[in-house]
Amino acid sequence: MSRLTPPDTSRAQRIGQIARTADRQSSSLANSAVVDEAFIRVFNEQFAGLPILDDQEKIRVVSQLANTIRHERKRQLETVIEIGRAFCRTEDSFTREEWHRLLAATQALFGMSKNTACMYRAVARAVDAGRIPRDLCPPSFSTAYTLTTYTDSQLDLAREQGLVRPDVTRRELVVFKKRLLSKKRSRSGRSSSPLSSLLKKRERLYKELEKLEVKIAEAERQAAVSRTMA
Repeated sequence: MSRLTPPDTSRAQRIGQIARTADRQSSSLANSAVVDEAFIRVFNEQFAGLPILDDQEKIRVVSQLANTIRHERKRQLETVIEIGRAFCRTEDSFTREEWHRLLAATQALFGMSKNTACMYRAVARAVDAGRIPRDLCPPSFSTAYTLTTYTDSQLDLAREQGLVRPDVTRRELVVFKKRLLSKKRSRSGRSSSPLSSLLKKRERLYKELEKLEVKIAEAERQAAVSRTMA
């Protein structure tokens, strides 16, 4: 298997110029960002040595694809945050009992599960509180929600490792948190007490619940998209 060769600077600059021209010429993408250097670098590496790198039309089309995806992801996150804020405002104005009654009926009232509503609310709160800066918040709301489950100290460590960024993946965050929890358990030592066993069991259940919440939210999002297209 041949190795990919690094893209030459002139070719990378040429692709970047084509992408910028394509972005200016597309009225539907007039307000979206131009493809970034990371996209240009990866695209060059993926198609190194192939004629496509000199095909301006194909470069234009794929640049518009990248811009469209970035624009729609950003819009999706804004929707999640605004819905989350609306839930927060409602919670603030309702009594505790009224709020729990509302949450129990979110599926019937809003076509959204209680878990999804809570995830949206958590993302909105984290952004508004500054725990997750808006410009660094991942566009995937399930990934953003995973960040909200971090404690303040875990978030600080994640920042130090460069994990609080828009293109971070949920898998990266899950793996990093598991590593932190593993180190914590190693420092505290093993304990066979009933309390320790119960706490471990609760931690496992929380992890399972988080996975289910993400799956439910994604299924609801896909169902909403299908209804829109129908």
